[in-house]
Amino acid sequence: MIAAAIFPASNANRWAALAQQHKEQKVTDTYRELYFDKSDQLLKLMEKASFLVLEVKMYKELYEETNKLLIETRAKLVEITEAIESRPTTRALDVCPECAGLKGRMTDMGFFACGVCNGTGKRQ
Repeated sequence: MIAAAIFPASNANRWAALAQQHKEQKVTDTYRELYFDKSDQLLKLMEKASFLVLEVKMYKELYEETNKLLIETRAKLVEITEAIESRPTTRALDVCPECAGLKGRMTDMGFFACGVCNGTGKRQ
């Protein structure tokens, strides 16, 4: 063995046993790293996944409620719009929108007839 060549004969068996123990410890640590230590991470991930599942369910319920409210609101909006459209329209004023029924305007140079109503003061 290598340990026997490096260390004195009295300590060779002791060092060989320590090397073997270290080797076994390393294998055990590797096994623990691969399997046992990952269980905590797996549990955390499972908790997170269950939380996400609950969150998805909550969003689905919220979506369904919102969709239902939108449908109800749309129906009410259509009803209101139909009620407004079915009313008779108010009659437009007979007064000219440009001169407001004054038939024109007075300036320093004299009276100018409105170009929209041609001086009648009524809507054309």
